[in-house]
Amino acid sequence: MSSEQYRWMLVNDFVDNINEYRTKTFVPGGHLEADESMICWYGVGGSFVDTGIPHYAAIERKPDNEEAIAAAAADEVDDNKDVVADKGGKGTRVFLELVAPWQDSRCLVTADAHFDSVEAAVKMKEMGLHFIGNVKQCSRRFPMEVLGNATLPKQGCRSVLASINDDTGETELVAIAWVNRNHRFFIMTTCGLGKGEMIQCKRLCQLDMSGRAPPEKVIIEVPQPKAIAKYYKGAGPIDRHHRLRANELRLDRNLGTKHWEKRFNIGVLGIICVISANNRTRSCLEFFGRLVDKLIDNQEGIRITRAAADIDAGGDGSADAAKPTGRCGSKDCTKKLIFVCSVCTDATDPAQKQFWFCNPTMVEGSECFAEHVNARHSKVHGEGDN
Repeated sequence: MSSEQYRWMLVNDFVDNINEYRTKTFVPGGHLEADESMICWYGVGGSFVDTGIPHYAAIERKPDNEEAIAAAAADEVDDNKDVVADKGGKGTRVFLELVAPWQDSRCLVTADAHFDSVEAAVKMKEMGLHFIGNVKQCSRRFPMEVLGNATLPKQGCRSVLASINDDTGETELVAIAWVNRNHRFFIMTTCGLGKGEMIQCKRLCQLDMSGRAPPEKVIIEVPQPKAIAKYYKGAGPIDRHHRLRANELRLDRNLGTKHWEKRFNIGVLGIICVISANNRTRSCLEFFGRLVDKLIDNQEGIRITRAAADIDAGGDGSADAAKPTGRCGSKDCTKKLIFVCSVCTDATDPAQKQFWFCNPTMVEGSECFAEHVNARHSKVHGEGDN
């Protein structure tokens, strides 16, 4: 077995179980977005490289310098994800694996340049899926020589090329060059060249040319085709997911480890936590805090070995529940408290008072706890002896 195969064995079961659960519980809408999720890793180099820890990589435009990649397919509304570990193959191969469960569903699939290519668009059409993708400069078979040199004088202008089947007259592929601030290129199998939602951009402009007037805020509306508007509508939820995971949850930064498989699994756990926080009434930070408390204090599956005491065992039950004050519960003792009376604590009455006492083994001659037992629980012990 190669070292690469062994490394992926340490994470594959976790990924497979997540995807199996998502398959049973998640029904997507009509628009799916594929994107890569960056899992932060600061490689240490040296001999650790031989054990499979990736090198340090500084990636521009990312929230942090990151390395490992997990591909994710998300619904644009619910932000639910299926996770696929990218084992170094081409983006198209990983992309096909992501969308395979929804073959022939006629869903619209959008993807960024990590997956997008002319080859991916053709495969999506064969699988019975509509496709819109963003293309970078180096995509093969894309007519970059024509669209890259097209003159687009202002924001919102576009240039379009279409591939039409000679036999059927059907439009197979459409390539678009569109300019906002920069030129952007798209490939699609569904023709959506109609007028889409206008983009509203806030800009500072010098409207008053007389004297030294300050610039004013203006709103510039940029037209965009319907297909491109659909693409950016799907990209929004995943970008929001990445920001929450990187800036709010911060598992990648707070839990440091030199083990590659732990780093990857922690990153996938972060994806699950952010998905769970989606569409909650409380803030993400509050949700993450409550989730941590539940995980730490989780008592599910722990067997209770002692039955609850009688409700009358601790007295009349009329006293309010008392919180520990830092001093022994005995009247004349000023030592720090260590122990709590288990009979009083386990009483089923929520108003039952708790009694805390100093440690009799550390405080010489301390009989505080013994006096409490004789005063409040002697009846219980007497009945047990008979």
